[in-house]
Amino acid sequence: MSKRTFIAIHIRPEEKLLKFIHELQGKLSKSRINWVNPDTMHLTLRFLGNTTKEQIGQILQEAPGIFNQKAPFEIALRGFGKFGSTQSPKVLWIGLEGDEALSELAAETELMVQSAGFEGVERGFRPHLTLGRVKWLKEADNLKKMLDDYREVVFQQIIVNEVVFYESILKPAGPVYRPIQKFKLEG
Repeated sequence: MSKRTFIAIHIRPEEKLLKFIHELQGKLSKSRINWVNPDTMHLTLRFLGNTTKEQIGQILQEAPGIFNQKAPFEIALRGFGKFGSTQSPKVLWIGLEGDEALSELAAETELMVQSAGFEGVERGFRPHLTLGRVKWLKEADNLKKMLDDYREVVFQQIIVNEVVFYESILKPAGPVYRPIQKFKLEG
C-alpha cells in the first residue's frame, strides 16, 4: 500500500502575511480560487506522490543523516507573484528569498529521494509559497494592481530549523497533511 507524500518546511504565517491574504481574498472574491489554509502552509522541497512502504522506510533511514547535519538558516517571504498569465493565472504565490542553504537543502533532498527510487525532476527548484490555485478569475484588474503593489514586499522572516516528511490525504474538502516524521536542523 503506497502513500502520497512530500517533503517540506512548515510555514507559520504572521500577521502581515495573514492581512495580505485576507486583502487578496477580498479583492478576488468573485473569482473561483482554492485558497490554501494558512494553518497548513508549507514550502515544498520535493513532492513525491505515490510512495511505497519501502521508499518511506529508506527516506526515514537516510533523512536524519542529511537534515540533522544542517544548521538552521533564515529565509524571507518576499514578493507576490503568479504562474500563468495575469488574465488566466494558475497559481498565486509568495516568493522566497534565502541564503544558499535553502537551495542546498533542496538539492540534497533531491539526491536522497532519487536514491530511494524516484525520478529526477525536470525543472529546477523554484521556491514559493502557494496561496491559492485559480479555477477562474473575474477580477484581473484587481490582481494586476496587487501584483504591482506587492511585487517587492517582504512579508515575514523565517528561521528554518525543521523539515517535515508529510503524507497528503486527499479529501473532498481539500487535502489533509499528516506529518510522518519531523527532522530538526541541528548542524
